Amino acid sequence: MDLSNTVGWFTSYFPVSLKIEDGENLKSSIISVKEKLRKVPNEGIGFGVLRYLAKIEGLTQQPQVIFNFLGNHMPFNSVVFGKGQFILKGVRSEKSERHHLLEINAFIKDSKLKLKFSFSEKLHKPENIQKFTEHFENRLRKLIEHCSIQETIEYSPSDFPEADLNQDDLDNLLNKFS
Repeated sequence: MDLSNTVGWFTSYFPVSLKIEDGENLKSSIISVKEKLRKVPNEGIGFGVLRYLAKIEGLTQQPQVIFNFLGNHMPFNSVVFGKGQFILKGVRSEKSERHHLLEINAFIKDSKLKLKFSFSEKLHKPENIQKFTEHFENRLRKLIEHCSIQETIEYSPSDFPEADLNQDDLDNLLNKFS
């Protein structure tokens, strides 16, 4: 598809439920999330078609929390537009209708992960959101620490899609070669 004359930003919006069996077992939690996300057909692109055009029953739910990764925000220098920055403040208008109880927008700026939590003070107390963000940060730090100290690469079944293996079979196979 030729998108050369298109102005805008393409994103896929789709629901996913990430159930973690044991939140203290970071290895299995990471693999579980990785496998769940990799099983989403076409990275979720078809969801909108099924929901809005085909009107398939059961796809009309609104999630209470939405997470949006906005990518790497780097300054730009264009012949046409000059120097500039990507819009960081006000990802959406404060006057726009809220469809989610909590909106988390994440992006990379100056080589650092930045998070913006959007919520209504009519629905949440700011101090509760503050506690939530502190918990979020602590869990994220634990994940980063866990991944940073790994000396070996951890594989999961979706790394070998043609093999048709489950995690136990893959682990047993890999243990034979280590």
